[in-house]
Amino acid sequence: MERVPTQLKDSFLDTMEIVERDFQMPAGAKNRRAPVQQYSYLWCSPTPQDVDRYIALAQRAGFRMLLFSYTASPRAPGTSGSTSCFLAALLT
Repeated sequence: MERVPTQLKDSFLDTMEIVERDFQMPAGAKNRRAPVQQYSYLWCSPTPQDVDRYIALAQRAGFRMLLFSYTASPRAPGTSGSTSCFLAALLT
């Protein structure tokens, strides 16, 4: 896969930041520039019983962030299927 030149990427993010601000959208372009985007991370699906093991493993392996998801079944009328929720924890 060919990498996008930094100057082109920065120009695109500058433009997207203006659009997001003008249309009161979430600050996706600004967030892409945050240092946290460069952190290494471990993606997992822990349970309450083993989440401490995942945290310890991620810390021992040198990961800076732990990303995890879980699936919940909505009970609202007219909904079906499941909804995935994604969370991130910064390891110190």
